[in-house]
Amino acid sequence: MLSSSSSRQSSVVSSALSSHSSSISSSSESSSSESSSSESSSSAESSSSHIHHREHSHHQLVDDITIATSQRNITAAGDVSFSANSYASSDSEAKASAGGAEPPEPGDEEQTSEDQINTQLDSVDTPNKEEHKNAITGKTRTTEGEVSIAAALALNLANSRAIATLGDSIVINAQGQLKLATSNETDASAVADGSAVGQSAGIGVAVALNIVDITNQASIGSSNNITASGMTLQAKMSDDTLGGDGTSDFTAKATAGAGGTKVGVAGSFALNYMGTNASSADIQSGAVINVNGGDITLVAENNTKTITEAKAAQEGSGKLGIGASFAIDIENNIASASIEDNVTLSPIGKLTLTATSENSSATTSAAGSAGNIAISPTIATTIVTNTTEASIGSGGTLTVGSIAAIATHSGSSTTITDATAGGSSVGVGVSIALNIIEDNTIAYTERSITGSGDITFAAYGYALTGATAKASASGGKAAEEGEQEQTSEDQVNNQIDSTNTTEEQKQKNKGKGTNQTIS
Repeated sequence: MLSSSSSRQSSVVSSALSSHSSSISSSSESSSSESSSSESSSSAESSSSHIHHREHSHHQLVDDITIATSQRNITAAGDVSFSANSYASSDSEAKASAGGAEPPEPGDEEQTSEDQINTQLDSVDTPNKEEHKNAITGKTRTTEGEVSIAAALALNLANSRAIATLGDSIVINAQGQLKLATSNETDASAVADGSAVGQSAGIGVAVALNIVDITNQASIGSSNNITASGMTLQAKMSDDTLGGDGTSDFTAKATAGAGGTKVGVAGSFALNYMGTNASSADIQSGAVINVNGGDITLVAENNTKTITEAKAAQEGSGKLGIGASFAIDIENNIASASIEDNVTLSPIGKLTLTATSENSSATTSAAGSAGNIAISPTIATTIVTNTTEASIGSGGTLTVGSIAAIATHSGSSTTITDATAGGSSVGVGVSIALNIIEDNTIAYTERSITGSGDITFAAYGYALTGATAKASASGGKAAEEGEQEQTSEDQVNNQIDSTNTTEEQKQKNKGKGTNQTIS
């Protein structure tokens, strides 16, 4: 965190740079590496151990915080600039041994994957332990219940923030330009591989959890008072100067191995969870801005690519084969260039608000099982909200030379399931692909405007979405005698209820997805 201020300066420049990469892998060896600049707050913790004697569990816990700010008033004869630029890459990989994980002994309490993670977190002394525990609570829940103990478990928990802002009640008086700029790209990956587990083993479950929160924010606070010849706020993606390529990549892959001869459990569970991924350039409600007829530019970018894959294969001729496979992608992506309600604005020359986003996701689940009784449900769920907004909130009449408020979104989302049950006696190969996408691309004003030039509000949106489900020849399980027959809608609602989203989101998602472009 940097702060720079003075009662009088010819110009003020404050910058924070962070380039961070870390990786952790588990097989017979483990390693980690990290590099970061001193002008940021960055911490990475990792731990590994074995629960019983054949499980492999690796956790990557990363908190990257890059801030440029001032807690003092500033008077400057020239420009005033604050910038915070960050690139972070974190990877967690776990590979199971050929022996897999041991099933619980008779009378032992059965552990879940969440129990495994909490045991690992309790074994290390970190300041954010409870916060990390809360972040994974309920994330391994499915319609079939909690995911059991895993032979290979990879957890990547990343929190990345790049913030350029001013402290409360700060006054800036600059004869030059005021600029607050951020860039943030976060590449995060979790890969769990249980494919080495053999047929004589007990449990070949693979669990990959990639949980990410991203903040990319350049903002003028609600109590700030700004006088300058012009102002720029920008929250962009990182470029190659820090190691980025302009797109945040999120990957969660789980590949299960074979299970035991008598009772084979070879399930896979892959989760990508982006609770918040927000890029925002905003002037908050109550701020006072005077640019003396100069220009104001607000720019926000958000580009992501998400891959979620779960593969399970149960082989052999045992009594029971279970090859369940769950792939889940939950995202909330935001690009916002906005002037909020009740901002006091003096006359402006050119006002430019630009919000752009490009978000793609691919979710795939494939399952297979064999045995005298084979159960092979395969579920893929994608729930994504993309919001791209260029907006002006309510307040007094705005006097400008010209306005260009443009929101542009391009997105694609595919969800595919393939269930193949090879049971020699009974096979249940239900396959469900659920693709719920809400794209909101919006450009609007809630103020009256007086302008001497062009006034443009435009919203451009493109979305490609698709869901494909392929069941086995045996199909889904029929209702038992006395059980209530389920409908396809019931199946969909059960999947939505099992996701780790708010109750409001669950109700909103049941039975619909939206794609709206408004200007």
